[in-house]
Amino acid sequence: MTRKIGQQDFLKNHILTNLKVHPNGKIAVFFDTTLEMESNCYRQTVHLIDLSSESVTALKLSVFPDDFYFFEDYIVFKVIEESKTTFFSYLPETKVLDHICEIPFIAMETGFGEKIYFITNILNENCSSGILCGESVPLFQEGRGFTGKTVKGLFEVDFSGRNIRVISNIDVDVDLVEFDLDHGKILFTAFDTELQRKPNSNIFTYDVRTEQLHKHTCNQFRIDSLKAMPKALVVFMGVNLSTHCRNDNQQVYCLNLVTDEITPLGDPLDMSNERPGIVTDACFSKGEFHQRVGETYYHLRLDGSRQCLAAIQSSGELELIDTGLTTISNFSILEDKIILIGMRGQTLSELYKYQDGVLWKLTNFNDWLFDYEISKPEPLEVLSEGVTIQGWVFPPLTTHPMGPHTKEKEAFPGILMIHGGPKMAYSDVFSFDVQMFCAQGYYVFYCNPMGSDGRGDAFADIRGNFADLPYRQIMDFTDEVLKKHTSLSSDRLGVTGGSYGGYMTNWIITRTQRFKAAISERGISNMLNMLTSSDIGFAFAAEYAGVTRNPWEEVETLLKISPIIFAKEVMTPTLFNHGKEDCRCHHTESLNMHAALCQNGVASKLCLYEGENHSLAVRGKPKSKERRNLENSSWFEKYLKRG
Repeated sequence: MTRKIGQQDFLKNHILTNLKVHPNGKIAVFFDTTLEMESNCYRQTVHLIDLSSESVTALKLSVFPDDFYFFEDYIVFKVIEESKTTFFSYLPETKVLDHICEIPFIAMETGFGEKIYFITNILNENCSSGILCGESVPLFQEGRGFTGKTVKGLFEVDFSGRNIRVISNIDVDVDLVEFDLDHGKILFTAFDTELQRKPNSNIFTYDVRTEQLHKHTCNQFRIDSLKAMPKALVVFMGVNLSTHCRNDNQQVYCLNLVTDEITPLGDPLDMSNERPGIVTDACFSKGEFHQRVGETYYHLRLDGSRQCLAAIQSSGELELIDTGLTTISNFSILEDKIILIGMRGQTLSELYKYQDGVLWKLTNFNDWLFDYEISKPEPLEVLSEGVTIQGWVFPPLTTHPMGPHTKEKEAFPGILMIHGGPKMAYSDVFSFDVQMFCAQGYYVFYCNPMGSDGRGDAFADIRGNFADLPYRQIMDFTDEVLKKHTSLSSDRLGVTGGSYGGYMTNWIITRTQRFKAAISERGISNMLNMLTSSDIGFAFAAEYAGVTRNPWEEVETLLKISPIIFAKEVMTPTLFNHGKEDCRCHHTESLNMHAALCQNGVASKLCLYEGENHSLAVRGKPKSKERRNLENSSWFEKYLKRG
């Protein structure tokens, strides 16, 4: 009997990440990440690929690495435990693992040359245990937790692990780093430490031979990536904030390290490089997402609802490569082929080879999914507000609308999903949430309204139209779904979304009563609070609200698009899911909306997940993800099926 996706089947998922090819071109290494319910954690197994035979082997190690690097003929494994980092060397030919050294820091990005270079946190102010102090904002940053007066710094240490020295200045917060140690330099970007952190950072170089530090830029760019190139050049991707807004599509620039001259590399390209650009709860990225081969810079771009490779030469000539994958987590350009990790259609993460225009699957980690019945997405478009809105509909995987004892002619319930961002995009890629609901007898449908990614800056620009424009387009899409699918009940519709989708769920239930149940996840209810509580609030809230001056001079503009202000209009039973350590959308946003609904006599439930941040739905701990699935299923079962 064919099985259907259930509430615990996410535990079978193998998430492949961190693909890296050894400089000798003979082997590559990647992580197979799995979820363990008993220990409530993720476990990373190291796999090695013989690039000539394309055979894949799991390495039997006595440690569980957090990351790995290549140094000479060795693979260097990094193991982080509490507040220390230990490095081990591994020689593939002998399969011998040796201890190198231990340092009393959590080493983040790391490079190996004559010394070990790494990024770690520097505490500029002593804080008593249990007392969190800070003099600037944001005090909390997503993925880092409380930062206060903490900044990230660049350090060096010898291979004994004893002689540690800080390289960067403590008045800057290091962000990105590129170790070009074959040419004796380290490139990094860093933010100035100010009362209010701004989105722009600067590029620095450190000469490991002369020990000289040099600053090359002057607060002009929001920088997303950088890569060393030949002839003392650096390629970086960013937004020129003197001419564009923070969230516009980034362009490729070339920096001359001798003259500090910055020039665009090629013509402007109205395609996004945001990560993750495509929404799925079945994978996440870790590791390299760009590469230099000779004088060509390879990186990822979002083309509609799929990711492609972009290759730009030093002359500015651009080539887009469609590999056939929907999402690409990592890639490596070899002499005669491209090795990639990604997803395509209704399958999960695997390792692929792209050669001579053909995509070949190299691994079978997630072939277990072939034993399951999967709902196939049906594309659907609707003209709304003068533009074509693209979306998909997933039919239910049951012949009984409300259960085995209902009449055949009764209509099926449906769930509208709304993605986060808003500069992200839905596609026809696999999702555990979607397939779980389809298995339970729901139609699931979603679309990419304006504000979404993949269709250029003009389509993504909803500044000043953050709420009502996407709302109208999503409702038009919902109407079209009901028109095309007559077995979908208009009286049993639910709505759910996360992050910006959580905000839109909050907004929708203040505008209409057509949805009989809602699930708002890690969303925003008060844009004024978002301004001050989110780690990106000052830039994000003001920009999307269309505020052109100091936001404190336009408070009413922020309140007009705050769902909490209109909570008295809500009649929809609503479940709120939120990670308690969420620094992007603070958990009090859901707490406040939940309280408002309860005070107005509307059925509501709040689930706060301790130890979880904004990535609850994707990277949440196994027990949290299981409980979330149970809560979501029970909520829609109660209000959409049992009424």
